[in-house]
Amino acid sequence: MTTWFISRHPGALHWMQNNNIDFDHHLTHLCDERVQAGDTVIGSMPVNLAAEICKRGAHYWDLSLLLPADARGHELSADELDLYQAKLEAFSITHNPDAPNPALPLPIKKDSLQKKQESTQQSSATPVFSVFFRSPESFSYKSTT
Repeated sequence: MTTWFISRHPGALHWMQNNNIDFDHHLTHLCDERVQAGDTVIGSMPVNLAAEICKRGAHYWDLSLLLPADARGHELSADELDLYQAKLEAFSITHNPDAPNPALPLPIKKDSLQKKQESTQQSSATPVFSVFFRSPESFSYKSTT
């Protein structure tokens, strides 16, 4: 079983070394085909890559920070990582293809469409098209005239 540290940031590498966190290999970019079940991967990476690591049966540990907006966009030193409360947190991430896709229109319910048509007939404006959009809190109706 192999422990991988994945980071292109020198400050993160120094932070790992300063905190005596052992790893077998340091890479600046993960080639996920090398990761096997039982391995440990440490780093900060896109969620889709972390999900692939977990799918392979490996363990993913995120190098997490409480980073304010004004500290983003430049290289951080090991001391700055300590300042921003760097820590390793284990995550188990799975892809969920059954989750509702917020980018796709919802199926139109017959009763809500009928009510909208009745209210439209009472007004002088006639919609050119109608689409239902999914939002996290509710559904909204948009039409153009």
